[in-house]
Amino acid sequence: FVKVVDYEPYPPSYNAPAAFIASPIFDGDEKIGVLVFQMPIDRINGIMTNDQNWSAVGLGKTGETYLVGQDFKLRNQSRFLIEDSENYFKLIEEIGTPLTTRGRIRNLNSTIGLQDVKTDSTIAALSGLTGTGISPDYRGVPVLSSYKPLNIRELNWVIMSEIDQAEAFAAIRSLGTKTLIGVVVLIGVIILMAVLFSKTITRPLDELTGTADELAKGNLDVEVAFTDQGDEIGVLACSFDTMRISMKDLIGDLEDVNQNLEQKVLERTLELEKATEQIRLIVEIAPDVIITIDSNHKIVLFNPQGERTFGYTADEVLGQPLSILLPERARETHDVEIEKFGRKPDNSRAMDAQHEIFGRQKDGTEFPAEAGIAKYE
Repeated sequence: FVKVVDYEPYPPSYNAPAAFIASPIFDGDEKIGVLVFQMPIDRINGIMTNDQNWSAVGLGKTGETYLVGQDFKLRNQSRFLIEDSENYFKLIEEIGTPLTTRGRIRNLNSTIGLQDVKTDSTIAALSGLTGTGISPDYRGVPVLSSYKPLNIRELNWVIMSEIDQAEAFAAIRSLGTKTLIGVVVLIGVIILMAVLFSKTITRPLDELTGTADELAKGNLDVEVAFTDQGDEIGVLACSFDTMRISMKDLIGDLEDVNQNLEQKVLERTLELEKATEQIRLIVEIAPDVIITIDSNHKIVLFNPQGERTFGYTADEVLGQPLSILLPERARETHDVEIEKFGRKPDNSRAMDAQHEIFGRQKDGTEFPAEAGIAKYE
C-alpha cells in the first residue's frame, strides 16, 4: 500500500502544512516498518521560484509561477510574501481575506495551504482546461495568466504562470504614447511642408500622411515610399521607415518574451510530471495490494499486485463495486463498515483488528487476508 497525502496542517511542525508519501517495508512476508517521505517544501519552492530569481527566467518584477490544489490553496510560497510582505498583507486584507488566515500566514511566514486562489484562471484549470487570459489574481490585481492542469495521481493540482497586466503591457503602452507623439509631430511637419513647398510635393506628402495613419492604426507592415529620394521628402520617408522597423522589432521582442514565459511553464510542468511518474512507479511495484474506491464504493485504482492476488485484470474491476472481491456473506457488512469509517474522524485503521476477513478470487476461491483502510479527499 502506498499513500500520498496532500498538504495539510501537521501538528509536530506547529500545524505548518506538510505532505507525505508512505509505503510499508517487508522482510520477506514480514512487515518490519513503514517508510514515510515528507515532500520537500524547499525543493518545490526552489523549482517554482527559480530559487527566488524570477527575473532570470523572464518573469520581471511581478511575475511568478505557482501550484494550486483542489482546495484552491497555494502549494508553494508566494513571491509577494517573500519580496514585499507589507504590501502583500495590505492587498489580501483589501479583498476580504479573513483575519485568522492572515494571522496564520504571518505567523508561519508561509502561504502554503493557507492562501486562497479561487480566480477565474484556477477555476478553469481545475476544471481540466489549459489557456491564457487576463483576470484578477489572489491579491485582486489584474494579471496576464497562463494555466494548465497537472496529471499527478491522487493530487488534483494545477500550475499557474502570471505577471501583472501593468508590467506585461507597459512596453506596449509606452510604444503607443511615443507613436502618438511621433505621428502628431510628423503630421505637423507635413502640414508645414505643404504650406512652404510647391504643389510638386503634394502627392508625396499625401502618401506619407497615409503611411502615418496606417502606423497609428498598428499596421507595421505598411510600405514607406520615397525612401530612395535624396531630398527632404526622402529623409522624412527614411525616418518613417526607421520608426516602423523599430516598432516592429519591439513588438517582436515582446512576443519572444511571451514565448519564453510559455516555455518556462512547460519546463515546470515536465518536472512535476516526472515526479508524478515516480509516484506511479512506486504504486506499480508495491508488494501489497493497493485498491482505491470512490464515494460509491466503485474501484478506481487496482495495482499489479491486486491482479496477481485476486486473478482479475485491472480492466475487469475498474468501475466495479469493491464487493466483487469479497465473499457474498461479507459484502453487506463490509459496505456498512466502510460507511461508518467514512463518518469517523480517523484517517486510517486496520480492518482485521476485531475479526478475520476474507477475500474472494475471480475463480471463487476465498482466502484470509490482512487489510487496512485509509481515506483522503
